[in-house]
Amino acid sequence: MMNTPLLLTSMIERAEKYFPEKEVVSRTLSGIHRYTYKEIGERTRRLAHALEKLGMSRGEKIGTFAWNHHRHLEAYFAIPCRGAIIHMINIRLSPEHIAYVINHAEDKILLVDEDLLPLIEAVAPHLQTVETYIIMSDSKEIPSTSLKNVYSYEAILEEAVLTIRS
Repeated sequence: MMNTPLLLTSMIERAEKYFPEKEVVSRTLSGIHRYTYKEIGERTRRLAHALEKLGMSRGEKIGTFAWNHHRHLEAYFAIPCRGAIIHMINIRLSPEHIAYVINHAEDKILLVDEDLLPLIEAVAPHLQTVETYIIMSDSKEIPSTSLKNVYSYEAILEEAVLTIRS
């Protein structure tokens, strides 16, 4: 039997191969979300592709400001599997500390949960390195925001499907 290295890519591929119909359950603003390891793998690859199209490259720091749900799980795999660095920002910090942590990490892209958007909007004028914001929401619509260069998580995943297929 050949030993497989313990890498994030091999972990998600193994889950897809041996447990494609096993469900993962998380809670979002609109309720309970269920999907399979097969779907996780597909969405993770689409997210990685979409982030690369938005400028993510090897060694780049990508911040997440989110609750523990399925989209955050996808980011947890997509970002490092493409050689970038995932930086999870503690949502319980004060606004001053949030700004400091994001600036110190030099995050280029920030994935933000829709309900946490007001906290990021409040510190955005102090963020020096963030170029792109991606709003994680159950909707493909971008909520009203004062942020610039904003994308919908679900919309970029949908677009990535069309790009990968063509």
